[in-house]
Amino acid sequence: LSWYPEACVTVYCVSSDGEIVSDSVWIPVDQQSHVILNWSSERAQPGEKVSLTVASNYSRFQVAIVLMAKPNDLPMSDMEFRSKQTCNLMMMTNTGLQEGTQPYGLQNGAVEDFLNIEKYWNHRTNTAESLLWLDANVSYNWTSGGITVPDGVASLEALALVMSEDQGFSFIPVQQRLTIAKDFSLFFTVPPNMIRGEEIVLEVNVTNHLDKDLEVIVFMTQTEAFEFVLMTQKETSVINAQRLYLGAYVTSSARFPIRFLVLGKVELSVNAMSAEASGKLVQRLLVKPEGVEQSFSETLFLEITPEVQARLSSISFSFPPGVVPGSQKAHFVLVGDILALSFENLESLVQIPTGCGEQNMIHFAPSVYVVQYLDKSFDDDAELRSKALSYMKKGYKNQLLYQRDDGSFSAFGKQDASGSMWLTAFVVRCLLQAQPYIEIDPTVLSRAMTWLLKHQGSDGEFIEVGQLIHTEMQGGLNNDSSAALTAYVLLAFLEDINYSSRYEGNVSLALEYLENEVTVGVSSNYSLCLVAYALALGNSPVAITALAELTRRADYEDGVMMWTLSANQMSYPPPHSARVEMTSYVLLAFFMRGSIIEGISLMKWLSTQRNFLGSFDTTQDTVVALQALASYAAFSGASAIDLRVTVSNPASSFVSLIQINSTNYRMYQSQELNIFYNVESKNFSQNVQDASDKDSFSLDFNLSHSNRSHMDLTVCTRLKDNQPVPQTGMAILDVGVLSGFSLLPGGAAEEGLIRKVDSTSERVSLYLDSVNKSEVCIKLPFVRVHNVARVEDAVLRVYDYYEPTRQATRTYNSGFLRSVDSCYFCGENCDSCRPGITIKLSSHSSGAFSSLSSLILGVTAVLLICF
Repeated sequence: LSWYPEACVTVYCVSSDGEIVSDSVWIPVDQQSHVILNWSSERAQPGEKVSLTVASNYSRFQVAIVLMAKPNDLPMSDMEFRSKQTCNLMMMTNTGLQEGTQPYGLQNGAVEDFLNIEKYWNHRTNTAESLLWLDANVSYNWTSGGITVPDGVASLEALALVMSEDQGFSFIPVQQRLTIAKDFSLFFTVPPNMIRGEEIVLEVNVTNHLDKDLEVIVFMTQTEAFEFVLMTQKETSVINAQRLYLGAYVTSSARFPIRFLVLGKVELSVNAMSAEASGKLVQRLLVKPEGVEQSFSETLFLEITPEVQARLSSISFSFPPGVVPGSQKAHFVLVGDILALSFENLESLVQIPTGCGEQNMIHFAPSVYVVQYLDKSFDDDAELRSKALSYMKKGYKNQLLYQRDDGSFSAFGKQDASGSMWLTAFVVRCLLQAQPYIEIDPTVLSRAMTWLLKHQGSDGEFIEVGQLIHTEMQGGLNNDSSAALTAYVLLAFLEDINYSSRYEGNVSLALEYLENEVTVGVSSNYSLCLVAYALALGNSPVAITALAELTRRADYEDGVMMWTLSANQMSYPPPHSARVEMTSYVLLAFFMRGSIIEGISLMKWLSTQRNFLGSFDTTQDTVVALQALASYAAFSGASAIDLRVTVSNPASSFVSLIQINSTNYRMYQSQELNIFYNVESKNFSQNVQDASDKDSFSLDFNLSHSNRSHMDLTVCTRLKDNQPVPQTGMAILDVGVLSGFSLLPGGAAEEGLIRKVDSTSERVSLYLDSVNKSEVCIKLPFVRVHNVARVEDAVLRVYDYYEPTRQATRTYNSGFLRSVDSCYFCGENCDSCRPGITIKLSSHSSGAFSSLSSLILGVTAVLLICF
C-alpha cells in the first residue's frame, strides 16, 4: 500500500434470510515525505495574488503541484451525494442477486430535495476543479510565481507530488488549504436550451458567509435578448434589481421572471453588491425557435469536361407555410473532392443515436476508408490521417465492450441473450479493414470467426441466431434472407487473404451456396445486390450472371440504374437507406470486376444522396456508401482540379466567388446562405391528420400531472397494419423533453422492450428491441428542475433505425404548461418576484418600468449614501 494514496475496505455479512449487507470505507495511506508545502497566507480575497513555497532537505528533486477548487459551502455533506462505495470489487456467485431500487416516483417531499441537489451540482460542474498544474526541478527551496485567487469558489487546496533520486516517489499526505474570504457568494443555474417565447423564473441564490446581517443588492444586466416579466404598478420599479436582507450564514434568493425574445446564444449576467464587496456570475444558454425543426438538402455533382469549359446549374427552393419567423437559414458548401464533405464531419456523420454495438462503428468504419483513400491517392494529409486513426483506436476500444464471452458481438453485448451473426460479421469485416493501420488483438478476430462458423449450415448458408436488427438483411421482407446474410458474413472472411485461406473450406462452401441461389433465382433485389458483391469479391464467375440479372431488373431514372426492393414490387419506392445500400453494393461489385465505366453513373447518383453532413440516414447505408465512394474517389483525379465557381442569388445582390485547386480541393468551403426551418406547432399539428395516413406507426400520448413538480408521460405506439413487415428491427423512440423538466433518475428501466436509455436535457432516446403490430405503452416520469412558464411543445418521434422513413412524429404538451405564467412560481400576488427597489413618480407620470441600466447613476448614488 505504500505506493497507493488510499485503501478501500469492505465489510459484509449474510443475514439469516440470505440478505447480503455491506459497507465500505476509504482509508488514506500516509506517505513519508520530506517536503513541506505552504501558502503565502492562510486567507485571501478573490483577485488577490498569492504564492506557494516548497521546502525540502533534498539536494535535487522534481515537484508537481496540483491546485483544486474545493467549495466549503456544500448544501449537505459530500458523503450524502455519493452512491454506495464499491471499492472496485467484482462479486462472483452462482445465485441470483437482487439489488434494492428506488420506488417509482419521489415521495414525501423528496422532489424538493432532488431539485436542491440538482441545482447545486449543475452549478458546481460548470466550474473546473483542476485550476493549475505547476511542474519544476528545484533544490531545497522554491517559490511559485503569483497565483491569482479565483472568484466563485470558497477555497483552494494544493497537493505536491515529489520525485527524487533519494526517496523515489512521494506526496504530501495532507492538502494545504487556502481559504478564500468572501462576504457572500452567489450562484444560479439555467437549462442548456430554451425556446423563444418561454419564460423562466431565474432564481439567484446568495449566501452570507459573515456572522452578521448583510444587505445585498442583486441585479441582472438587461439586454435585447430577453425582457422582464412584471405586473404594472403605480410606482416605477427598477425591474432588474432586488434587495436581499440576509441573516448570518443564511442563503436567500432573488427571483427574476424573464421572457426570451431572440434566437441564438444568450448571456445572462448577474451582479451582487454589498457595502463592502461585490460579485458577478455569468451563465449562457441557447435559445431555439419554437415549432418543429425541418431540414432538407440538395447536392449537385458538377462536372467540367475538356469539351465544356463552363457549366451553369441552379437550385430553387421555397419555404412551406407556417415557418417560424427568424428560423429560416441556408448555407452552401463547395468541395473539390467527392469525399471531402464526409471527411469534414467524421465526428458527426449521423444525427441519430449511436449507443449500441452496431452504431458505435459509425466513426470507426468511415475512418478506415479515409486512410485507405489517402493511401490509394498517395496523399500525405497528416492531420486528416491523424484524426481518422484517433477515431479508429477509440472505436475499437469501445467496440470490445459489446463482445460476448463466446466471441460474438451483439447490439448490447452481454445483456443480450445471444450474439448476432449479422453484427459479428460487420464488426469482423471492419476490424480486418483496420488491421493494417491500428493494432487489433488477433484473438478478438479468431474468437468471433470461430463463433460465426459454428452457425454455418451443411449447405454453406449462415442463419441468424440473434436479435432481429436490420429487417431487410435478416429476413423481414423476403424469403431470401439466408442468401443476404450468407453474403454479408462471407464478406468478412473474404476481407483478408490470410483468414480466407485459413478457412478456405468454409469460404468455398458459402460461395457455392450463393452461386446455387443465383442459379435458382433470388427474388429480392436487395439480396441479389449483396450477393453480387460477395461473389465479385470472391472472384466467382457467377458474379457476372448476378450483375447481368440486376441490369435486366433495373429501372432507369435520368440514365441511372435503380431497383425496387423486390423484383415483384411494381411501385417505385422513395429514396431511403435500402436503396442507398443496394446501389453501393452494385457499385462495389462493378469496381471489383474492373467495370469502372459502368459504375460512374451510380457513383454520381450516390454522391448526390448525402445530407449536409456528408452522410446518409443510418450506420449501414453510410458505411457501405462511403466505402463505395472511396473506391472510386481514389481515381477521380481531384488533386489536379483548377476551377473558379461563382455562386449568386438572382433575387438579391449576393455573389460569392470560390476557387478550387490542387492546394484546397479538399477544403470545406462554406457560406451561410442545406436548409433548416421550424414549422409552427399549430400548423404542424393541423397537418398531423393528413400526415398520419402516411405514417408507418400509430403514435399517441397522455400527459398527467401529480403535482407542480412532477408529471408522467405515457407514449403508446405500434406498427400499422398496412406495413409490409410484421415487425421492425431495432426501433428508436425519441421523446423531446419539455423545457424545465428532466427525466427522473431511474425513471426508464433498461429491461424488456427497452434495451437502452440515453437521456439529455433536450431528449430521451429509448432503444427498443423491435415494434410489431401490437400496441405497446411506455410510461416516463419527469421532474421539474427549472421554473419555466409558457412552455412550448416538444416532439415525439418513433422510427425504424434501419429504415428511418418508416416513422411517425407528433408534438405534445398540456394546456396547463402551455398557459401557466411566471407568477405561478412567485408566490401569492407574485410577491417573491417583485423588485425590491422602487422610485416614486408624480401622479401624471406613466407607469412604465425602468431598468437598472437606465437608472444606474441614481441607484449608485443611493447605494453610496447607504454605505
